[in-house]
Amino acid sequence: MPTFALFLLGCCVLSVRSFLPSKESTDGRQDHTHASITQAAIYHATSDVIANVISPGKYNASDPDTTITTYFDHDALIHFAQTIIDIVNKNNLAQRTYRDDASRTMNCEQIVPGHLLLQTLRDKIIHQSQTANPNWDAVRDLIGQYLFTLQEFYSNTNWVEMFGDRVCRELGISGESLPYKVSDHDKVTCTSCNYTKEAVQQYSCVDNMRSDGQLLTSGYTSYQNINKPIGQFPQNMGKCSHGGPYDNSKDIPAIGGINKETSSPELSPHFDLHQSAGEAAIQATYDFFVGNGTGLLSVLGIEKFKEVMVMSYKNPCYNCLAPGLSVVFVIDDTGSMSGEIMQATQHSIDIVNQAKLLGSNGPSNFILSTFNDPDTSIYNTTDGNEMKKWLHNMTAHGGGDCPEMALTGIVNALKIANPGSCVFFFTDADAKDPEKQNEVINLINDKHIKLVSFLRGDCGGGSRRRRSEFTVQNPTCILNDNSRRAGRARRSSAGFDLFSKIASATGGQIVHTSSSSLGGLLGSFVKNNMGASKLGVTSFEMSAPTHSISVDSDLSILTVTIEGLSSATYVSLDRPDGSTQMFSGTASIDKIGSTTVISVQNPPAGVWYLQKSQTGTWKVKVGGSGNIDFTYKFMEDVHGIKYPITGSSPITGSKLLISISVTGLSPSARVTNIILKKPNGVILTKLPVSDSSSGSNRVLFAYFDVTPEEFFVSINGSIGTNIFTREKSDIITPVTGEITFTSKPENLVLGENSVIDVAVKNTGSTSQTYQLTATSVPSGFPTQRSYSVTVGPRSNKEISLTLTPTNVSVATLSVKLTLGGQTLQTISRTLMVEDVPPPKFNEVNRTSNCRQEMLNYYNCKKQNWTLVLDVAFRASLSQLYATPTTVQLKYARNSPSVYVATLSGTCCTYKSQLTAIDARGNMKTKTIDFLGGNVFNTTVENFDILTKPIPVKVKKTDHV
Repeated sequence: MPTFALFLLGCCVLSVRSFLPSKESTDGRQDHTHASITQAAIYHATSDVIANVISPGKYNASDPDTTITTYFDHDALIHFAQTIIDIVNKNNLAQRTYRDDASRTMNCEQIVPGHLLLQTLRDKIIHQSQTANPNWDAVRDLIGQYLFTLQEFYSNTNWVEMFGDRVCRELGISGESLPYKVSDHDKVTCTSCNYTKEAVQQYSCVDNMRSDGQLLTSGYTSYQNINKPIGQFPQNMGKCSHGGPYDNSKDIPAIGGINKETSSPELSPHFDLHQSAGEAAIQATYDFFVGNGTGLLSVLGIEKFKEVMVMSYKNPCYNCLAPGLSVVFVIDDTGSMSGEIMQATQHSIDIVNQAKLLGSNGPSNFILSTFNDPDTSIYNTTDGNEMKKWLHNMTAHGGGDCPEMALTGIVNALKIANPGSCVFFFTDADAKDPEKQNEVINLINDKHIKLVSFLRGDCGGGSRRRRSEFTVQNPTCILNDNSRRAGRARRSSAGFDLFSKIASATGGQIVHTSSSSLGGLLGSFVKNNMGASKLGVTSFEMSAPTHSISVDSDLSILTVTIEGLSSATYVSLDRPDGSTQMFSGTASIDKIGSTTVISVQNPPAGVWYLQKSQTGTWKVKVGGSGNIDFTYKFMEDVHGIKYPITGSSPITGSKLLISISVTGLSPSARVTNIILKKPNGVILTKLPVSDSSSGSNRVLFAYFDVTPEEFFVSINGSIGTNIFTREKSDIITPVTGEITFTSKPENLVLGENSVIDVAVKNTGSTSQTYQLTATSVPSGFPTQRSYSVTVGPRSNKEISLTLTPTNVSVATLSVKLTLGGQTLQTISRTLMVEDVPPPKFNEVNRTSNCRQEMLNYYNCKKQNWTLVLDVAFRASLSQLYATPTTVQLKYARNSPSVYVATLSGTCCTYKSQLTAIDARGNMKTKTIDFLGGNVFNTTVENFDILTKPIPVKVKKTDHV
């Protein structure tokens, strides 16, 4: 007989034991994955809620695509899509965190524990959703965990073999038992099948199930610390294995497996049922959300359901470019404001260009009001180009004494501004005309004006004081509601109090700035209130006289921003037909300080040429407006399965997969490459991708080796005969320091210490001393905030963080790793805080660990073990059970709050778990290990010896 060497412990190979996480792991197959199952179910559930609950008769329930895209506006659709991504990510995180837990994956016949776990998670989801102020991020975290185990039921148990794509309605529902009993550990569930790759492709294992009556079972694995039972079954019969190339238990009778997690015969013995398993999982996920009587919709109600799915999202930022409004700037043009004038001018060009693109769907006019002392001026036009001319011609001058005619400047603008308009006010001085305060307040309130005051300083002590003297949290947009929200002050002066009173009385906002910060702050308002965010197209440094720019048919606006151009006379832009672009009408060129911005509306597709007639080097950024855009993420390969990296930065020297999600593509568009560029625009590496899809949204990926060089990410491709490019400007800095959570998530208990372990890894070649910083929201949970950690080259060190929650809430723990002031990595974890602790275990007595000679299939039944524990609880105990079922559990109440539990088994079950669940839904699991540091030897030379009774030879002795 052959020798089978099976390494249940000590083996470093992890395998697929469930549906794959996402498309990146499918090796090109069109498999159902946890991501695709979750996305499809949420999409159809939400569509049905819109068509049948929110607006019956308005939408066609049979056309979910149209229903979704019609119901949500652009911003709301983005947030809805991000919500689905968040739940998918939590599902994938649960898979990565709990892949070795048989109850989470429903393997090793741990179906009842999986069912109880689902009940507990579902109860927590409902409880958290029904609190006064739910933390919806925490709710979606729990939903991701729930859906992972729910979907595993259909890939790993024999439910689909018995019932096809029918859903198990009782699964995970509180108060419900499973409709069918789980097979006893000594019952045959499978027969051996020919498990060569070629045979499985010919369906050799499709009929390997054998069960007396309708009993639930699932495959055993060689990597989840529950041995596959052998020895009590007829030859070539026994328990089912999970199967797949990395599951060594597949070689123990019954040989083969039953998993349906992929459509690959090599990975899944029951690959022919993968489609049915995926469809059942989609339906079960759909039912979790909207199932009749049991779905979240029925339990929580429509309003809470909409909150869970972010269906009620409204852009919190007011639309300052809505039809009929005025775009208004009120600017202090004294000598000290030269920097602010330049910044305001630069961003006003973005606003004007965006408004021009909107045409009749945009604002009606532009107003510029300037003031100093004693002069004020007012300009009003419907022509955006004229507005830009005024801004270009505005100069900083005068300013003698500090106070200026600020309120007069505001009043002049308010009188001619249309109702509901946005007014952007800039000054670094107090108002010289405070008597106009009430007039300003009345005009703003009567016309529902949105006033934002950008304050650089005041006239404290008779001179202008700057931003460095105070610090506040600045707003980033004009809010889209009627609340009276003014900026918070950290200082007091008569001038500031005046602007603060106006803001408080009108719902206005105050933004504290400096010359260096104004551009970024104003840019946030431009992006959030004007919708003037740009796509990145390409960037480069230009020294040669000519540089080509590929413009695609998707771009409705082309912008070219040039740094280093001394005069606009030194630049020209040639169109694809060879003509020179004229800057009038829908095209413009604007020079603000050292920055020149070219804007062309509706540019024809083709190759354009930027012409340079001066020496030196320009830094050029090409952008615009369009539909094609992309996001990206870095993923690491964990033995064939791809997961997002746990930290915020890629690790130097690692091999990662970069996955891009491209949106807005036409059917004829094809993505060709993912391109990593150095910060100066030079290509670092080009990664070809294979794109044969015609869908508008596509996921593509490629591997790359992480070097120490900084980079940003771009893509290119084609639309017909034209090239398109897109890029993201965020600079990625690879690092040599890594942090990961090494302890599994557990709930915190109010007022009690909890420990969370974090591993710090140095992947570099020299020893490093890192700083580790732990913070929480709400604040104050970590008992120690900062740690200094010295880690040797290519080494790890573990740090234990102690947290003591001071209030019942949902907390976010963030851990940051820095080196020499540079942030290397940041990780975070959502934590639940309970006011009642979960059950606690205390060992009272235990027998000796299993001896090494007993840790094999021949002898493991010859040594027994026993463990006695106290199980203490604050809330009454509702469940107490041991897994696997080969472990015997007896328990009795010792006091009102303590049970004494006695567990016993043989060394064939060297590792087991005791789980307690209380009436509050708190679950606590204790792992019981009798290995004593040894390894179970799974080598079996002859299974016949184990499947047939062995005669016992009785030694004869002489009797006296």
